Amino acid sequence: MQIITDQVYAFSKDNKPCATAKPGEVLQFNTEDCFSNRIPDENTTMADLDYTYGFANPAAGPVFIEGAEPGDVLVVDIYDVKVADEGTIATDDHCGPLFETTGYRTKKIPIKDGMATFNQVSFPINPMIGVIGTAPSGPDVIDGFVGSHGGNMDNKKITKGTRLYFPVRVPGWATCTPPWATPSCAAPASRSPLRSPFACSW
Repeated sequence: MQIITDQVYAFSKDNKPCATAKPGEVLQFNTEDCFSNRIPDENTTMADLDYTYGFANPAAGPVFIEGAEPGDVLVVDIYDVKVADEGTIATDDHCGPLFETTGYRTKKIPIKDGMATFNQVSFPINPMIGVIGTAPSGPDVIDGFVGSHGGNMDNKKITKGTRLYFPVRVPGWATCTPPWATPSCAAPASRSPLRSPFACSW
């Protein structure tokens, strides 16, 4: 099985494919968290990062799917979503529902046996793929946004056992790029790197 580890920050027809796959071939996408793994501990906060949507949500890929042509529909079957043994929650002073009452803080969330632990309280996780899609034929779309190509859908139903359908708009190739999983343990959600095997076909 091919393992995809290259990362991109936008869905673009100009991205160079890092791999080629046949329809129905199973691939594994290994990703970083939405902070590009740049928050190694609780002493590092988003204030220490150049964190903008142009440098958030790195996506694994892109992959050239042989035979995919404009007008086709790319079918993606997700066989599994595995998260790392630790997630990260980070707050800042200008984003989120409670930003006016919080500053920059980071919390590392241990994940073990399907449970995330926050302040000695454990919750079951619900791993999902936040960003996945195909290359648009028009302007680039950074990974932080959503569109008719897919993108940052943040839908908790995009998980193990899900089948997705995406439009193919770029002659000869499409991308499958999931960037992170969201264990549902607290708000804001914990971001964790993931490994996801799935098949793309048309």
